[in-house]
Amino acid sequence: MFAGHFTIGEKIKETQLDSIKDALKLEGTLAILVNDLDFARKLRFYQEGGKELVITHYGRRKKCGTTTPLCKLPEFKEVPKIIDWRVYEQALKTMNKEQDEDLEEVVRKKIIPTCIKKRLMKYKLKPKAVMVYTERELRNLAGSRLREKRKKMASWVPLLEKIGMIDKARSSISGIPICGGILLALYERLSKEGYRKITQLDDEAERKANEEAEKICKALHHTFPEDPRWRLGFESKYYSFIAKDKQ
Repeated sequence: MFAGHFTIGEKIKETQLDSIKDALKLEGTLAILVNDLDFARKLRFYQEGGKELVITHYGRRKKCGTTTPLCKLPEFKEVPKIIDWRVYEQALKTMNKEQDEDLEEVVRKKIIPTCIKKRLMKYKLKPKAVMVYTERELRNLAGSRLREKRKKMASWVPLLEKIGMIDKARSSISGIPICGGILLALYERLSKEGYRKITQLDDEAERKANEEAEKICKALHHTFPEDPRWRLGFESKYYSFIAKDKQ
């Protein structure tokens, strides 16, 4: 069961709390997907130009590296309300203590794990009882699977070309994995870990991305029924009410 999906550096939402509440009523392994992509860049902007530069970055970004994102982005006027500046302040303190270390390494090894631990505490969950998957790790896996030179190895390229959905997994301009590819990497990992069904309790804003990835997985299973990676079943519930900030 996936519930409580969140982005590093953003405030907790009522939808996330309710998804966790509902997940705990169900049987199965509880898991959470964490969006840790781009946080190092946001920290640089915060370091250089403060809140204003981070807010400007939010306004200019294109989610998943595409001009037609599946995930619903917040309205620009709403951006200041969703950012948790305390996370940025604490991250800067950590960076200042680790001035001799590479920023990306500090973010990946120290700041992100700390943020995840604190969020799980706010969800009133024990870290050992939750499986955590980060989008950075999944994007890296997807990137390796989408390399042309790996066609004869573990590549997805010939499979996705066969079903005509390669453009649903990576950007046609940059070649970087987008939502479909990142979630496909998650499905592959879950299948290899022995799971056969995913229950997704998520915000309505993530519906289109989830459904697109499910469509890719189902198409792969239909065309390659003997491949165990794509035999997952899906069940979803989405939360669409107006969220309230939880401090």
